[in-house]
Amino acid sequence: MRLLKSTILISLFLFSFSFNLQAESANEWYVILGSFPLNDKGLNAANQLREKFNTSGFNQDELIVGESNFYQGLAKGLYVVMAGAFQTQQQAKQWMNQEAVKKISRGAYIKQARARQD
Repeated sequence: MRLLKSTILISLFLFSFSFNLQAESANEWYVILGSFPLNDKGLNAANQLREKFNTSGFNQDELIVGESNFYQGLAKGLYVVMAGAFQTQQQAKQWMNQEAVKKISRGAYIKQARARQD
């Protein structure tokens, strides 16, 4: 009986641990504002786009310039300028639909992705 209780407790612990890991690495929503080749020219262009948002009053903490390779769900081999992460698609859509966003990045779109944990 004691062995059965221990086995059940261990199983519950492992299930809980597994569930928490899945929740922490869940997909989130991003607004992709632009993407550029993964080279020096591309990085400069990505930083210039972020700077346009900064000078238009957006908080720099809202914006990410990063390599798409670090996000599952994004095309590989690019620098991306994106806003997020948002917990819901609706939050991302609201952010993207701001007039200032539309003026700076007419081709902005929403994408679900997950930051790699490795």
